[in-house]
Amino acid sequence: NAITTVPHLHLGIYTRNGAVDPLLFVKKLPIVKPLPPKKLQQQLKFSSTTLLYPSPAVKNPLTVAKGFIAVTEGYTNGFYRVKLDDGIKGFVKEADYKKAK
Repeated sequence: NAITTVPHLHLGIYTRNGAVDPLLFVKKLPIVKPLPPKKLQQQLKFSSTTLLYPSPAVKNPLTVAKGFIAVTEGYTNGFYRVKLDDGIKGFVKEADYKKAK
């Protein structure tokens, strides 16, 4: 439908929490360091709403509701990489991660 412009593509990615920046899916992400076995695959329940970042370098996080469960997968630059119980992956700030039980 690019009648007045040259052909182009609009790429959109949406989750149940709204739109996600598609650049994260085509841009190289930071290296995620393995965690010590004690913290790897640790299941945590967050007791308050928490910000979930698509990448440590991106400033537009999703807000995840209180009580969500996440499993740790790695650590980089002050952020833990987590996988939510519905399969969504993202990064949680270290301070928020330490508040979870």
